[in-house]
Amino acid sequence: MANVRVLLPLLLTVIKPAGCTAVYDYIIVGGGNAGLVVASRLSENANVQVLAVEAGYSALNETDSSFPELSQGNNVKTRMMAAGKGIGGSTIINETFGKFDIPLNVDTASGKTRGVSASPRTVTPGNEAVLDVRADSARSYYYPVQGRPNLHMMAGTTALRLLWEAPKTPEDSAVANAVEVVLPNSERKVFIATSDVIVACGAFRTPSLLEHSGVGNPSMDQVLTLFFFNATSPSENPLTPSYPTIADLYSPNATAFASAIHSALPSYAAVIVASNNDATPAASILRYLELQHDLLFNRAVPCAELQHGTNGPNLTAQARSTMPFARGSVHIRSSDPLAAPSIDPRY
Repeated sequence: MANVRVLLPLLLTVIKPAGCTAVYDYIIVGGGNAGLVVASRLSENANVQVLAVEAGYSALNETDSSFPELSQGNNVKTRMMAAGKGIGGSTIINETFGKFDIPLNVDTASGKTRGVSASPRTVTPGNEAVLDVRADSARSYYYPVQGRPNLHMMAGTTALRLLWEAPKTPEDSAVANAVEVVLPNSERKVFIATSDVIVACGAFRTPSLLEHSGVGNPSMDQVLTLFFFNATSPSENPLTPSYPTIADLYSPNATAFASAIHSALPSYAAVIVASNNDATPAASILRYLELQHDLLFNRAVPCAELQHGTNGPNLTAQARSTMPFARGSVHIRSSDPLAAPSIDPRY
């Protein structure tokens, strides 16, 4: 932490960027799936000014971006990795999935599970307002609210790095309070956030933005930039899971929470029995709940909860890859923040 206190003021003094500044309450770097959701929700408060910075333009322009990918486990071949560059992020290129040679499964209940299927709820047939197109995040979260006077979108604007406010005391942490960007006319500018800077520029650009901002693994080659924040990613260790468990979510109260839930299991089982007309014995349901409790609280198994509406009959089944075999990395390959990062998926 001593390095942060010493180097941070020096960094801000020596390489202070040129250009004028603008002040907002929240700055969101990235106008993709996560960034637009956050922008939409934050701007519901008319008293705050929200800025979203997106390197691409309107999704209607069908822009995209490609990065070279180095796969060490595949004869060191180099391939291109695609990412959405536009308002909506990679959600605007989801339709390109159909160009792959993957069979279409029109009846997933037939017993043959190979192939891809589409949900009829992903489009709105007959509604001219949405032109029968897939609802990407731009159409879902940005275009309906883009007229809000407190929501600002800087399209065609690329974030170069985060700027940091020096700690006022040795005990304080440094806080990112500004973003340096390059505008479409190549002018550099600084946007200041009085509340928070939210980095949501995707799996490829987020790591490179952080490393160009001095946030990274200090054990990596530091010739290209100066790392004054230690931010070792779990993905650098292939044995370290990066999925939250109950202990992660409820620490330091996980033990008390586990005890309270375990005490309530009999009542949960009774409610289920009452709702299914005693179709399943209470003892069987209780045993099932106890197994779930053991997995979640004693064995650190990651969990996900799906909540569905109760306005009618429905059935949903999902398959998830909860522990991918590949643990890759993304790092900068140049001191130029506009250069493509080095991507190694380690397949």
